[in-house]
Amino acid sequence: MATIIQSSPVMVCILLYVTISIASSSIVPGCLAWQGMLPASNRRNQSYRRGHQSSSSPPQRVLCSTTNESSPPSAGSSFSPLEGVRDFESWFSGVDGSKCNPYIRHTSFGELRGLGILDKSIGSDSSGSWMTIPRSITLESDFSQTDWDVKLAESLWKELVKGSSSSVKGYVSLLTKSWTTNDLPKIPPFSAPNALRHWSDEEKEVLSTQPEGQALLDLQKRQEQTWRDKYEAVKVTSGSCMTWEQFEWAMEAVHSRAFCGDFGIGGGSSLPNVVNIGAPAAAALAGYAYYVPFHGQNDAILLVLAALGAIPVAINLLRESPPMAVLLPLIDSANHMEEADSSIEYSPLTDSFNLNGGPGCLLKEDDGTQQLIFPTAKSRTRNCC
Repeated sequence: MATIIQSSPVMVCILLYVTISIASSSIVPGCLAWQGMLPASNRRNQSYRRGHQSSSSPPQRVLCSTTNESSPPSAGSSFSPLEGVRDFESWFSGVDGSKCNPYIRHTSFGELRGLGILDKSIGSDSSGSWMTIPRSITLESDFSQTDWDVKLAESLWKELVKGSSSSVKGYVSLLTKSWTTNDLPKIPPFSAPNALRHWSDEEKEVLSTQPEGQALLDLQKRQEQTWRDKYEAVKVTSGSCMTWEQFEWAMEAVHSRAFCGDFGIGGGSSLPNVVNIGAPAAAALAGYAYYVPFHGQNDAILLVLAALGAIPVAINLLRESPPMAVLLPLIDSANHMEEADSSIEYSPLTDSFNLNGGPGCLLKEDDGTQQLIFPTAKSRTRNCC
């Protein structure tokens, strides 16, 4: 050890820091919030299709209301699947640290929007990370808490009513399409327009004729009651001014788009980045200065500097970190497939999330010319009845 340190003390410090930092990065192993609620047989039968119905509500600008005067637009309102994409891409390209493979694009697949693949090499071992999402543009909550979805829904709605002043305005534009705050109290188009809560009574009656369909209807009723209980509770505890329709819209967006996992970013005593990065960097520079300009030969001093540089990372490793629920712009634009071989990795070095995947995340369209990218549903809440 003495020989190694004397020959390259700076390298030892740097390698120690990098090794521990890499070890502290988190790959989502999968955390499915709704598996305990939904029978396995029903998970395979959530693709029931339905017709659309229309309704309207009068235009009225109300940012905050304690009444339920807003009416949701119909699930079948005439919005193009790609509305909001241009604003999102313009915003995303200007975010520091954001990256996306140029051959991955928002694409419409019939009435649905997803991410299309324009390069068949994507998914190979050499394709690298598909996209990087800085944590600064994500919304998150503690998934170990029973109100994790409420916290995330509140955060999302607050960003929505900020309009162009929101720090995630591009993401909001993608979720709301052509809707703007001028349309309040009318809510944006729903994230899951084919969810059971939007079905007509006649459609639900047809669905109830099958045992699995009735099980889904029962689940939807339980979820509806749970959401209403949470809505009443949040009005009391946080003084929320969201109407029920607004709350329902935000909850649907959260449950249809959020990812959850032990990213290593939770906990109540998170060290700031200036400490996480600054302490190891300062220790490495001190070691370099001691060994090169001053020709220091004391191994004990070099070891102490290396240990000091590793302290922040060691604290983060030992600190208990609850699972977190996260809304990840762009990544959550992809449609899901349970068998997909993808992973979402959080890197503390860059404070960002990276999406990687293999051939199992690619699906050819019927015409054979386009492919879809599917992050795995195992790391997604996907509880949107």
